[in-house]
Amino acid sequence: MGAGATAPTASAGEGEMGAGATAAGERIAATAAPAGEAKASAVCTRSSASSTAAHTSTTANARHKGHAEASPPAPAATAAAAKSSSKSKSPGKGSSQDSTPKASHTANRRLMREFCDLLKNDKIVCELVEDDIREWKVELHDFAEGSHLRKQMESRGITALVVRLSFPERYPFLPPFMRVVSPYLTGGYVLSGGAICMEMLTNQGWSGAYSVESLLIQFSASLIEGKATIATKPGRMEYSHANAQKTFNTISKHHEACGWYTPPKRKG
Repeated sequence: MGAGATAPTASAGEGEMGAGATAAGERIAATAAPAGEAKASAVCTRSSASSTAAHTSTTANARHKGHAEASPPAPAATAAAAKSSSKSKSPGKGSSQDSTPKASHTANRRLMREFCDLLKNDKIVCELVEDDIREWKVELHDFAEGSHLRKQMESRGITALVVRLSFPERYPFLPPFMRVVSPYLTGGYVLSGGAICMEMLTNQGWSGAYSVESLLIQFSASLIEGKATIATKPGRMEYSHANAQKTFNTISKHHEACGWYTPPKRKG
């Protein structure tokens, strides 16, 4: 099956936040030219400002209590983390730390930055699902020139391949769950229910240095390498989150026992 080859790493300095994060979100929102990105840019700016405010409140509370005594998170940060956690559909079994405000805040801050970065990529269209920073809908518009998948998409008038990503509260230390939404595919390491067979999507194959963009690039390459073909029917299972999760869990257990096949690198 397809595996996650070495991918470009995320940029350094993800630990820094505050006014710089807010300014970055505002700059990107101001420069997002396509009209369709206006809402996404606004969400990016709003998420950045909210993340900064929550962090400032938490820090001030901790200083007031002193270093000798651990302080509880600020109400604003706790409420934001609880709201995001309740809407999350992250797969797998998380540790008891997954639901802490600290873990949630780290994930939201990182995702906000990566989401804003993707707005600058003209070959990928990304939007939040119901304004949830941990639920993304992504459209991939560019595949290798001359590839079978690209020829099929052009002949059938299909402009994009759509995937959904769900991020756990401990992202980027745990991988997102990614599945294909449309069109139906055979081959390309896409399995029943829209599940994707990639080592990069497992806890063992994922690295916190990877980014969503590098994951999408690797996935696009695996589609071409695996000779993905557009199908008229979904196969054994309809494409859905539940069906994709079930299939992914099965193949992950199989590969944990038998290992992974890493295909040669090739441009996707």
